[in-house]
Amino acid sequence: MTIPVEEPGIVPDGRQLSELTHYSTSTRMVYRRRILLATRVRALLGLSLAAILTLTVGVHRLFADGTIRARDVPVDSTTIPVGGGPLAVVVNPKGKYAYIANNGGDTVSIIGAASNHVTETVPLRISPTSLAISPNGRTLYVSSDLGATTNMRPAVAIINASTGKETKYLNVGGASDDVIFSPNGLAAYVAGSSGITIIDTATQRISGTISVAPNPQTIAISPDGQTLYVVTEYSITSRPAGSLLQVVNVATRTVQSTIHQNGLAPFGLAVNPRGSALYETFAGGASVTNVAVKVLNTSTNKIVSTILIAAGARGVAFSPNGKQAYVCNADGSGISVINTASPSIERTIGLNTASLGPQPWAIAINPDGSRAYITNFAFLDRTLGTVTVLDLAKS
Repeated sequence: MTIPVEEPGIVPDGRQLSELTHYSTSTRMVYRRRILLATRVRALLGLSLAAILTLTVGVHRLFADGTIRARDVPVDSTTIPVGGGPLAVVVNPKGKYAYIANNGGDTVSIIGAASNHVTETVPLRISPTSLAISPNGRTLYVSSDLGATTNMRPAVAIINASTGKETKYLNVGGASDDVIFSPNGLAAYVAGSSGITIIDTATQRISGTISVAPNPQTIAISPDGQTLYVVTEYSITSRPAGSLLQVVNVATRTVQSTIHQNGLAPFGLAVNPRGSALYETFAGGASVTNVAVKVLNTSTNKIVSTILIAAGARGVAFSPNGKQAYVCNADGSGISVINTASPSIERTIGLNTASLGPQPWAIAINPDGSRAYITNFAFLDRTLGTVTVLDLAKS
């Protein structure tokens, strides 16, 4: 199967190293874009590809030095092999199962909380990018960037969570990067090449679309279901380079506010349980000092805090009580734990992953806050894939 590669354009002078982290969402096309760009820099500087990638990590560490406390080695953690390229994870409402989207393996792995093992692997006809579970825990929706076979196009897979069987593939007009359910479970929202597609979950048919800025990559919804937050891909060809954060009124299906994020490459997005704050993570930008978490006050739609992260922030998730936010660090250092009252980093939980090996990528917290499920993604080998399960009470 031919994988399309988007030309990244000319790397701006003086920003070669920081531009290496300008990938948007967790898709095959984006990673190959990053490797292509690293290869071009390698040709310019005469360094190996591994050296280039290592140097970008090192630069991030240098600029963010002193912004986090010494890492803590987790007291109780388990690493579980899953399919290749695990990009996303969700936990069912009862906390009994975790579901992993394996982009490299074209599968969904199901981990049983009781056994801490993969209890089932669901083969797909798509390459998954993200997944969401319905509030009643019965249904999984899986977004995709590619078809897994030559006669299959990108689609949203609908899976019976109880049986692990595919029930339907829904064409949403192209590749999709993210999917979420409304809090009441009556609708699902898909971010992709056709904008935001709305799915009626009762009929499992498309009920409408929301027009947003091009290339939406990550979405989140308020606890009351009234507001949708949409982040667009980072673009180095736009002037100025950057991304957009858009605030959407769900009832009217209109954009209420647009925040320009100049020089910033976004990644993760999460609303706290009270709905009062939106946390957005950034994997990099036009300056390495932009490796951060930004906090948006949802009442004013204004950024009220910026928290520097060691080297590229990825997935973010809140504890059930909202007192902590957990952020994946892409340099392999582990998980930054943010005290949301401050807000500031209170500690770092070490995962002991190598800088060029699998990196902490996505994170989900179980309903009682006792466990975190973290996918570990390897940039240079998408056949690799593990999930780390942390006992948060002992970490």
